[in-house]
Amino acid sequence: MPLSRLGVFIAIPVSAFCALYLGLHEPQTRLLVPVPVRDLPAYHQIQPTDLKPQKFSTKTLTSATLKESELIVNRYTLTPVPKHKPLSKDKLGPKVESDRISNTVAIGIPATPAMVLGGNLEAGDIVDVIVPPAATSSESKLTSVVFPDILVLDVKSMQENKSPTNQVSDSPFVVVVALPVARLQEFAAKSVGVKPLIARKL
Repeated sequence: MPLSRLGVFIAIPVSAFCALYLGLHEPQTRLLVPVPVRDLPAYHQIQPTDLKPQKFSTKTLTSATLKESELIVNRYTLTPVPKHKPLSKDKLGPKVESDRISNTVAIGIPATPAMVLGGNLEAGDIVDVIVPPAATSSESKLTSVVFPDILVLDVKSMQENKSPTNQVSDSPFVVVVALPVARLQEFAAKSVGVKPLIARKL
């Protein structure tokens, strides 16, 4: 038998075997993973309707990929996340009660190392935000305004940002909190010219 015909006879069963093997094993290498059905903004609390299952090759998934919707729902995004892409742990904050984050806006508060408790303040903590009175003689007898039971969404290090004099800022952190919408104007008015303080609930 000519070598060319022999090669054909060998190639046919080998190809069939490879196709059968891939057909049997391909489903085992693909996994249904919940992904956003739309682009989600930062600090959006994820609901079941925000997710849909989509198949991915297990080779494209990492140990940080969240593969079950139960691990995602009621957590919130730390950054904008694209639709139809798997979610990873580092892109989401902790699970929180809906009433902690609904009807709120994300506000960034410049913070000193002491305000972030030496690095121990973290996303998910509940704090009081305290706005002291402005240091003027006409307002010296005013009391501080307290915004109680505020959710910390994130604590960001800004140490790479330096002041115009090339010195490290005395507030090298930003604490992002979920401030109730109803108190936004009050916070904006009271915090002009003063530095809000943060006290963590124990």
